Amino acid sequence: MIARLAAPLVGVGLVALCLYLAGWSDRVTTADGAVLFGRIVEHTETSVLLQADGTTRRVALQDPADAREGLASAFRRFAQQPGAGLSAFVLFVAGMLLGFVRWGLLLRASGVATSYRDAVRLAWTGQFASNLLPGGASSGDLVKALLAAHRAGGRGRARALLSVLADRLVGVFVLSCVAGVAAFVAPDRADIGTAGRVVAGVLSVCALGLIVLLSSRLRRWLGLSWLAQRIPGRAIFVELGVAARLYGGRRGAVALAAAMALLGQALMLGALWFLGGAVGTWMGWAAIGVAVPVALLVSAVPALPGGWGVGDAAFWYFLTRAGVPASHAIALSFLFRVMHLVSSLPGAWTVGAAERRAVEPPRGGAET
Repeated sequence: MIARLAAPLVGVGLVALCLYLAGWSDRVTTADGAVLFGRIVEHTETSVLLQADGTTRRVALQDPADAREGLASAFRRFAQQPGAGLSAFVLFVAGMLLGFVRWGLLLRASGVATSYRDAVRLAWTGQFASNLLPGGASSGDLVKALLAAHRAGGRGRARALLSVLADRLVGVFVLSCVAGVAAFVAPDRADIGTAGRVVAGVLSVCALGLIVLLSSRLRRWLGLSWLAQRIPGRAIFVELGVAARLYGGRRGAVALAAAMALLGQALMLGALWFLGGAVGTWMGWAAIGVAVPVALLVSAVPALPGGWGVGDAAFWYFLTRAGVPASHAIALSFLFRVMHLVSSLPGAWTVGAAERRAVEPPRGGAET
């Protein structure tokens, strides 16, 4: 029981910590060390105009960093820029739908006969589930895999499961490559040292996973084929091996999936760039190219639904080191998760539609 509650409790604790670090109100530290709270209505290099308790006063600053915006100001600025928010949402939905089609491509390449329309429906259902179940993206992948396996039936179940793993590997690998290239060309690499190490580790794991997936020779060299014949439940592992061989023979489909992943990640990063601008920070190359991708990778760590908690802490940790104010980083993370939730709502309809099709009699047929 304690172990089951540990991850949600950690997630809630991290959300609370992020709220504390950002603060709701603006704060100003005076020359004598006093901290004043309110709303900054004017900010210069040497002073701010602070509104609090119905009065407005000018406060001198020794350092511009002594004046910090809170979440209220970030959300207020977002509400005043509907164009940036709408642009972010459109780019996010476009990237999400492209990701659904990418999985459909990999599902068909594994030998499972399905339409892209059905693949999008199943993927949307998984997206919706990721906002309800502990584990976030991992739970969504599991739901999508189980639904696809049930639809495929028989020998297609293992192939459907492998298609979800392959899709996740391709997506994470491409996102890590984007972050790796950005880290290499970033003007100041010292501020992204931790992010660079995360990228290197994820790239290594994903590269190994993709090589094992596509190379039957390496699987034989590692003894995986021999092991699959001798462990309990070996029939499933044998079918997984068959599906892996299909991917090895259809590398063009995998390459196309990688190209789609690159475009999809570009759309997602564009959405987050617009969100950042809407809350007050138009992010530079190191922030949007390195810090944001690494924060997205860490957001997949299971805790609360939708990546809340762990993802928010990751946004704060990596973005603040790339020069983004704490309140802007956390506001960006919160808005991103709300956008993820809103865009997943059609997945609830696909669940209901699937249940209706299961209980309704075929058209033209008689009820029994």
